[in-house]
Formats: sequence, structure tokens, C-alpha cells
Amino acid sequence: MRDVISALREYKNNRIDEIVNHIALTPEYKKITQDIKTAYENILKNSNDNLRGWLEKYEEMILGKEDIVFQNLYQQAFADGLDVGILIGKILFKVQK
Repeated sequence: MRDVISALREYKNNRIDEIVNHIALTPEYKKITQDIKTAYENILKNSNDNLRGWLEKYEEMILGKEDIVFQNLYQQAFADGLDVGILIGKILFKVQK
């Protein structure tokens, strides 16, 4: 059973990587990412040292928060997909009887 759980976790993690890599290649995502980077660089350039430190800490916290949200979102979507697959299998099995 552990092997099945490990295989499913590995599949989920690989699928997350595929999705993120696909999204990162879209023009819309690239533009938004560049705009955010430019805005952040302008804020840092026009800030004093104390404010820069707080901005960098703020960015780290936001990224950490987003990581938690996306990990849980993907994990739940994966689990929901498995549930739907099992339900479809049960329905098809009943129809075939």
C-alpha cells in the first residue's frame, strides 16, 4: 500500500511541475511576471535600506503563503480527481452487471 501512496504522490508532484511549467510559458504569465519584477525593482530602488529589508521579508512571506495554498489546492484537486474516477468505475461496473 505504501508503494501505491508513494507512486501517487510522485505522480501528483510531477503533474504539478508540468502544470506550473506550462503556465510559466504563456505570454500572459510572462508579461505579468515581468511587470511585477519591474515594479518591485522600482520600489526597492526608491526605498531606504530599512524599507528594503521589510520589502524583501514581505516578498518571502507572500511566496511562502502562495506555496502553501497551491500545494493544498493541487493535492485536493488530485484527490478529487481520484474520487471521481472511483465513482465512475463503480457506476460503470453497476451498468455492466
